[in-house]
Amino acid sequence: MDNTEKNRLFRNFLKDHTFATISTVSPQQKPESATVEYFLLDEGLDVVFRTQTNFRKYKNLKQNPAVALQIRAQETSTLQYEGMAQEIALDSLSVNEKIAIASRSISGRVIYEEDKGVYFRIKPTWIRLTDVSKQPWEEVTLVVK
Repeated sequence: MDNTEKNRLFRNFLKDHTFATISTVSPQQKPESATVEYFLLDEGLDVVFRTQTNFRKYKNLKQNPAVALQIRAQETSTLQYEGMAQEIALDSLSVNEKIAIASRSISGRVIYEEDKGVYFRIKPTWIRLTDVSKQPWEEVTLVVK
């Protein structure tokens, strides 16, 4: 499978799901995980999520931007996604990206400049999709440079 096919496979999986478990590292070098609603942007495999500045993940990411996401599809497959997170300003997103985020949001939030949340964009460095419904398990891995 070439990288174009892998990208399509991963994008379809990411579009079919809404929540991920995100893992960050605390200043004391301890792992911390939380569930986040994520949004897949136009092209590529970058995702965006929203948090608050008083949450642990925000403080962790300001110190260490490395993250790992895990997205699970019932009992059949799981996507592991590692990357680097960077805080972004809402005005750095295109109108289409803002609309995509607002329309996909479970809570139906509309994004305004006065939104109290902060947004992070994650650029992937490594992704693996594992389908455990097949024997042997089927794995597709992509290292992003």
